[in-house]
Formats: sequence, structure tokens, C-alpha cells
Amino acid sequence: MQLSQLLFGLVATGIAPALALYSSRDTVIQATASNFKDVVMDTEHAVMVEFFAPWCGHCKNLAPEYKKAADSLKGLAKLVAVDCDAESNKPLCGQYQVQGFPTLKVFGKNKKSPQDYQGERKAKAIVDFMIPQIPNYVQLIGTKGKAKSLEEFVLQEPTIPKAVLISKKSSTSPLLKAISTEYNKRLIVGELRTSEKEILAKVEEQKKFASYPVLVVLPVGVTSVDGVIVYEGDLKSAPLTAFLDKYAIEKPKKAKKEDKKPKKDQKKKADKKSSKEAEEEKAPEPFDPKVPEIVDQATLDSLCVEKAGVCVIAVSTLESEFEESVSAHKADLAIIEKLKKKFHDKKSPFHFTWLNPLRDPKPYLLTQFDTPDSIHRGGFDESSIESFLDDVTMKKEKKVEKDEL
Repeated sequence: MQLSQLLFGLVATGIAPALALYSSRDTVIQATASNFKDVVMDTEHAVMVEFFAPWCGHCKNLAPEYKKAADSLKGLAKLVAVDCDAESNKPLCGQYQVQGFPTLKVFGKNKKSPQDYQGERKAKAIVDFMIPQIPNYVQLIGTKGKAKSLEEFVLQEPTIPKAVLISKKSSTSPLLKAISTEYNKRLIVGELRTSEKEILAKVEEQKKFASYPVLVVLPVGVTSVDGVIVYEGDLKSAPLTAFLDKYAIEKPKKAKKEDKKPKKDQKKKADKKSSKEAEEEKAPEPFDPKVPEIVDQATLDSLCVEKAGVCVIAVSTLESEFEESVSAHKADLAIIEKLKKKFHDKKSPFHFTWLNPLRDPKPYLLTQFDTPDSIHRGGFDESSIESFLDDVTMKKEKKVEKDEL
């Protein structure tokens, strides 16, 4: 095969910074095995978790919709993403029986029993599904059903501050539910509807309000309406929480886990650890210059699918019965080996492989992927390919249509 005809493909198989679906600028929270408990399990908010893989075409299609949904649900519910291609996250994904990508699970009030989301993968559908999942700790003030009287509400739990929304609506808003969830056990949130004429008249006897809706706070020790603090900002999540944070009981700080072992044992452990770290620093993992061949589905999985980073697949014809083909193939591999060393020294996310298109069965080797992220069809020389890979790292790669493969 002529060098200019060689296909040079890339398949994303893990978190390479340039190829990640989500960034710290997004409202979507990136969770890992180490912070999953804090981000998902220990919050009272409703949480949707997307278990994804960066190379997955359906995940790439979902990402912009998921980001839109996260923006719409900001302050109401959390949207989280877990990269199942990262080695450290694989046990977590296995724990939740993730068998395909993307898998969406909703963690409601009972965090130990998440439910699968089977709805449409569009922002509106996700938002519409998550709104009813928001927990509700709002106490209604009124005369009907389970509503509390104004006196009952004000006099309960004297050591906990209270906030009341006087609302013209006939139902509790998602935002008020979310606020009651955020401040559960730290601030008691109540709602008095203007349709409760008798109670509203009693309130207005003590304090007049310019208009409704209006939010007021009763700090600890305040038991009458004339002592309330009136919120005068926008009824939006961010300014509301900034205001309520001033009066709510602080969140309890998480106690640091202390090592109960004797100090002597701790010192031994520290010495052993520092010795091990020093040994690792002195003896880094040796560089393997060889470029492995993809020969079947098993090697594709082990060399690409199951590895974090970016898999570079050089497609090079090798016909061992022809000397010219053998020589050309050796030259191809020599170039790839040089590039492997260069990008290893740069600490790049690439790992290099090669594939013989004449090996049987050839058609199914890449069927796990919708399309490689990039294909280099230009001159097969060290400079051209290095430039191409640098462009990939900087997100300058050109998109390739599916029918080009």
C-alpha cells in the first residue's frame, strides 16, 4: 500500500481534556468515584446521573441537550455526569449495572433505589421529568386539610429560623420546593396563599406589603409578623439563597476521619508510603516502543475500548508473502514508533495501535464506534502526522462524515 493512502484513525476511549463532553464551565456536575457520595448520595436534591463514554455517538448527541436541561434546572435539581471510560470510575458504573451508553438514572428521595430514565433525550423532556422529582418540605399555612395555623407555624421549633412566601399561586412552585429542600432542618419554609383571606387579613393588620408575592424571614426569637425581615430582591434561585444563607442555620461541617491507629503505627505507615513513593519516582514505568496490532475484538477492547485516553489506529496493509509489502509496512511502523515516543514524552493522551485491513474478519473491528473522531488521509510522514495529532489535542480536528469510512 502507498503511504499516502494509509488511513490514520482516532477513537476516543477516555477522558482526554480536549475530547471531554463536559467542562467545569457547564452547569452539569462532573462526578467521580471519589466524590459521588457527596455529589449524589448525600444531597437531598433530586439528581439525574448520566453514565457515559466520551467515544459514544449517542452520548455526544445528548451532551448539548443535557447541558440545556442542567441550565434550566439550575437551583432546582442537579444534573450529574460520570465518565465510565475512566478506570477509577468503572467499579462505580458496574455497581449501577451500566451496560450501555448513555445510561440515565434518577436519584430521588430514596437515593438507594434510583430509577432509570427512559424518556426522550431532549432538554425539555428531561426538565419536565425532573420537576416532579423535587422533594417538598414546604409547610402550608391555612385553615384547610393538613395546613398549619399561623400561630402553629410561627411557634414551632423555636431554635430554627423560618421563611414564609405569601403567594398568589394556587400551587407550590418548583423553586420554593427546591429552597425548602436546600434548607431542610436549617430553615423552616412556609407558604401562605392570598386565597386564605382570613389569615392574610390578620397578617396585614400587623404589617402591610406593597404587593404579592413577597418573602419574609422570621429570625430565631421573632414570633410576630411585625418583626419579620422582608426580602426585596428578585425571586430567583441565586439571590434568594444568598439572602436566606444569612439567616439559616449553617450546614454541619463534615468531620474528618481520624486514624485510630497508634502514632507509632501511623509513622511506620507514613515511612512505608514515602519509601514506596520515592521508589516509584526513581523507577517510572518503562516506555514500550512497540506498537501493538489489533487482530480481533478482544484486542480492540483491551487496546482501545477499555483504556482511558485516545486510541490512535494506523491502518496499514501487510502481505507477508510480498517483500515490497513487508518493507513498506516496516517503514510505516517505524514512523508510528517515533511518534509514539514523541507523544509519550509530551505526556499526551494518545496510545498507538495498528490494524491490517486484509486480516479476517475485517468489517466488524470498528463497529463499536459510530465514527472515529478524526481521520488523517494526507502524507504519511512524521511531520504531517505530528501536526495532525497536535491539532486533535487542541480541538482543531476536522469532522468526518459517516459515509467517508
